[in-house]
Amino acid sequence: MRLLLSFITYLGVGAFCHALMVGSEFQPTNVLSWAWLIGWPVAVVIAQLAVFFAVVAVVMLAVLCIAAIEAARS
Repeated sequence: MRLLLSFITYLGVGAFCHALMVGSEFQPTNVLSWAWLIGWPVAVVIAQLAVFFAVVAVVMLAVLCIAAIEAARS
């Protein structure tokens, strides 16, 4: 029962991602429909990595700006 609930949840999240990215109509002959339905964790991981690296870049830029301001003052 727990495995079935996990599988239904997995497909539910996939259906939600499909509805957001492709549209609400699932087309069994469309590879993109299957990719979003089954492969949505890949997109989530890529998005998480993109957010992580964006935050790192902003922090590095802030540190460099602060260092440049301090160097200009002295």
